[in-house]
Amino acid sequence: MNRKIHISLGVITGIIIFITGLLLVFRLKPGNTPQISLPDYWPKEEWLTNTPEEQGMDSVKLAEGLRSIQSAGFPIHSLMIVRNGYVVLDASFYPYDGQSPHNLGSVTKSV
Repeated sequence: MNRKIHISLGVITGIIIFITGLLLVFRLKPGNTPQISLPDYWPKEEWLTNTPEEQGMDSVKLAEGLRSIQSAGFPIHSLMIVRNGYVVLDASFYPYDGQSPHNLGSVTKSV
């Protein structure tokens, strides 16, 4: 299998597993989803940050999810979670440092 396709499938699989984990953690079911409030601002230069708890999330569960991603060896470069317009998690995975630009290819087409 082509290396690009293999990496893309790994990234997509990782995203699906992480989102599924979040749904299980917060026990969201069809028809039982919380109301989503729109942010009172739209970021122009940068996103505002906040703690997961301030935005109704559990930082311990998020940390467990990050450890699961790392231990599974998914080829994910970085992960950002925005809730209610605030960045509550912004993580980079070795060897990527979150500062060095690199080719994203078509990864955003699947999001």
